[in-house]
Amino acid sequence: MKSQWPLPENDYWSTPFAEALLKHLDIFPGATVLDVAAGSGIPAFHIAEEVGPEGRVLAIDIHHHQILRSRANQGRQLPWLQFEVRDMRQLPPDLQQFDRITGNLSFMFFSAQSI
Repeated sequence: MKSQWPLPENDYWSTPFAEALLKHLDIFPGATVLDVAAGSGIPAFHIAEEVGPEGRVLAIDIHHHQILRSRANQGRQLPWLQFEVRDMRQLPPDLQQFDRITGNLSFMFFSAQSI
């Protein structure tokens, strides 16, 4: 299936990582996925397309402007994809369980002291 949100062709830094991530993540229809440090929402949009309306994708980022941009790009599409401002280091203990947890280029921003 061709994604409605193609990966940027001219981004030689993050696109190869996102392609590898999407290939190896083993997403399935109905899955629940947490996308950490989602940034502008790529690949969260792709993941949401793969899990379909039976699944759920929670994409979080610590930066409010990134979440606003992602929500604006999303519009009313993919209602099972939710973007929230959250710090992955302070997730609530009652957060739902996920089938997959991912983050394209996210964990390189954390040091041992910040986790």
